[in-house]
Amino acid sequence: MLAHGVAEFFGVGALVFEPAGEEESISLAAQTVQPDFYRVKWTAPLLCVGVLIAGCAVLPREVTFVRGNIRCEGLQDDLFSATKYSTVWVGTAREPYSGSPRLTLRFPDGVAVRTDQLEVNWLRARADQSTPRRASSLLAEQGWAAGSEELSVAGYRFVVQGDKVLSFGIGFDPLHQQLRPEFGDADGKVFHRPPFREGDLVALIGPPDNVRKRIAGGLP
Repeated sequence: MLAHGVAEFFGVGALVFEPAGEEESISLAAQTVQPDFYRVKWTAPLLCVGVLIAGCAVLPREVTFVRGNIRCEGLQDDLFSATKYSTVWVGTAREPYSGSPRLTLRFPDGVAVRTDQLEVNWLRARADQSTPRRASSLLAEQGWAAGSEELSVAGYRFVVQGDKVLSFGIGFDPLHQQLRPEFGDADGKVFHRPPFREGDLVALIGPPDNVRKRIAGGLP
């Protein structure tokens, strides 16, 4: 009984005594018991990983949609929500807008102009001088051609040089911006307002070359 109790305490199975004439043989039952220590050893790390994954799934993500010289910025509330894009820029300092893609901009007064037909003088006449915009010196630091300037027109932004439109886009903020500029297709038949869904962007400019996501305010 004592041997049986000691064996159970150490978790090695029962000690069995078998009489054999004048001799006694002791055999150790081949039963192995896994201590609870191993369960704790693996359960804790797995639990931490699960909590980390679940936490990351509900964190907002900054999303960048890139196609050629077009860059769109948006926010995904969590891993299960659709991304809402509020910033769209067509044309970069290295690859200015040259007429493609052809989009239609519809201004608040109802005037619609195709992007390959924009005239700088017309934009200057409508520009809002009170809206903050990038200075020419800052544009030069960012790599834009000498003499470039930024114009703000009814919620749209344009980078121009002489009589050329080098870039255009929007940076829509629903909390601080009353105007909601619209992007339409080349025929001016279908228009979309920000914030854009990814499907809206694909319909207007085509599928992305790359989509990058990073946790908002954190590392990729």
